[in-house]
Amino acid sequence: VVINEIVYAPKSGPEWVELYNTTAGSIDIKGWKLSNRNSATRYTISSTSIIFDAQNYIVIAKDTALFRVAHPTSEVNFIQVSSLPTFLFNNNGDAVVLFDNQNAIIDSARYLPAWGENDSASLERIEPIGSSTDSTNWGSSEDTSGSTPGLQNYLTPLEYNLRMMR
Repeated sequence: VVINEIVYAPKSGPEWVELYNTTAGSIDIKGWKLSNRNSATRYTISSTSIIFDAQNYIVIAKDTALFRVAHPTSEVNFIQVSSLPTFLFNNNGDAVVLFDNQNAIIDSARYLPAWGENDSASLERIEPIGSSTDSTNWGSSEDTSGSTPGLQNYLTPLEYNLRMMR
């Protein structure tokens, strides 16, 4: 499971994080937690069983109603975490850290504004299996809506696209 898309400076609606299950199997995320760079404070995503299907996306935010206002056409698996602060992530750079139910770090992404999220567009991970700490693996969404919650990221190459490697 990876942190796949981050909205830390929304023009409207709540901050949110999208997770992507890169595995071939389903995973129960009961007891998993989310934090910013102050990982001493962790917010439980769900205290009940939630099965995260293989090759699927889940969006986590404080308020589903505000998310739906900002993304009315988005059909997304959504988890509302009411305990999240309204402004969890620092707009000048921060980290998103994902922990499993044993408090092991599953994924983390430290970001700087220079990595992307221009004009309130989401910060998208380009290659889901690529490093979350590599700034070249992140960029501002170029989708016309400014983000792709519940969908393959705009910047992620399609399965049969050719791509030049540096």
